[in-house]
Amino acid sequence: MIKMYGISTCTTVGKAQKWLKENGVEFEFYNYKEKKPDPKKIDEWFAKFGWEKMLKKNGTTWRELDPKLKADMNEVKARKLMLEHHNLIQRPITETGKETLFRFDEDEFRKALS
Repeated sequence: MIKMYGISTCTTVGKAQKWLKENGVEFEFYNYKEKKPDPKKIDEWFAKFGWEKMLKKNGTTWRELDPKLKADMNEVKARKLMLEHHNLIQRPITETGKETLFRFDEDEFRKALS
């Protein structure tokens, strides 16, 4: 079963879900607002994509963080922040069973899920 992780109000997540539905792909959605992400998943995604790529710095949550928390960012600090503020995780992350897709790219989804 395809698993998608994200936040239901995210427009990029919405586009990815719409694509999956239109293409008849069944999936389970894990909403960070309802259930915090598993720390082991964060570690897996860091290993695959790198913490720098995973950390969402272009949103309100990042802008509103205390500058002291954002200073001298590293993997340990990023992981802790993402577990406390799940809006800081780039999304969606989609696990197909064979590969893990980062964010939403229609061509990548088509290749991986067709």
